[in-house]
Parts: sequence; structure tokens; C-alpha cells
Amino acid sequence: MKIYWLGGLSFKIVFDNKTVVFEPIGDHENADYVFMNTDKKENHDLSKDGIIEFTKGDFEYSDEFIEAVGTYNPKSGNMIFKMSACGISIAHFGCKGNEIDIDSIKKMGKIDIAFLPIYSNDFNCKQHAKRIMDEIDINLVIPMVCICEGNSKRLGSIAEFLEMIKGEYDYSHIGKDYFETEKSELKKRTRVIIMQH
Repeated sequence: MKIYWLGGLSFKIVFDNKTVVFEPIGDHENADYVFMNTDKKENHDLSKDGIIEFTKGDFEYSDEFIEAVGTYNPKSGNMIFKMSACGISIAHFGCKGNEIDIDSIKKMGKIDIAFLPIYSNDFNCKQHAKRIMDEIDINLVIPMVCICEGNSKRLGSIAEFLEMIKGEYDYSHIGKDYFETEKSELKKRTRVIIMQH
């Protein structure tokens, strides 16, 4: 399995000649599955030329390649997606970092890899991200570092978050926008990977 960070909240996952895109930026017509948090549709659309777009609303879906669930919080407007493929479960925690419902995450079951939002000017968001790491059994955490309007301190944001988890969690900067993994490579201890875009 290969995971690419496309910037912001957007990630691409490639496995078994299939492509999944979370929160696409621009064109995603070559994706087999698209997960996106949007107010444009009330329900998920299974009819668009083989592309499955899951949007606003709770859902469950499975086929021979992928299993997926999603939970929507109407109060915060946040959507959490979880997919499983190749024996690896991946969760995208949406865009409202300090409003993520931890109980909802626990109900989704085991999470091997989590995309967790870290906003550049929101200390509470970083604290909540650490709380999620403390309470949820996650193998690998990938911070989604989002630069808020008028704030370009992306690296400062990461430094603050890493200082917060220092001594409790291992972390590494991989210096690129992708990495490859498989089930046998996942470790038992929670660790953080900082991707570069």
C-alpha cells in the first residue's frame, strides 16, 4: 500500500491497482473511491461512473476490495471516514480538529493509520489531537497540517505539536510526500510520521 499526501486534508492511497482519495484537491477522475466532506449532497452517491463519493451522512459500504464506514456530526459539520484494505484500517478525521467526537471514533473499531488535523493557529486543536492519540489505539498518526487563512506558520505548527507529544510518542520526518507500508510493518507502539509536501 502506498500513501500520498496531496496537501491540506487531501490524501491518495493506492493498493491492488485501486486508488482511494480522501478530500480531493482538483481533479480526481482516476480514483476508484472518493471520500469527501461536503454540504452539497445529503447522501452518498454510488452512481457516478464507478466513482463512489461518500458525503454528508452516516454510511457503510463494502465490496471485494474495500470496506468503509463514515459518521457525520451535524452539530460540528465534521465527517469521519474509515476504510479497510489489505488488512490495514485507515481513518480520516475530517477538518474540525477540536470537535472530533472520541466516542464516535471508538465505535469504528481498530484504526491502524489515522490522518489527524493539526491547525496552524489553534492550540486547542493540537491538544485534542494528543488526547485522541492518548485514548484511541492508533498505530500510525499522520498529522494533516492545515495553514489557516493569514497564517503561514506550518513548520511552527508542527514544532508545537511535536513538543506536546515529546517523550510519549516516537516521531520521524520522512522528507517526502509519500510512503509505502504493509500490515507486517505496522508496529504496536503509536508513532507519528511527518510528511513533506
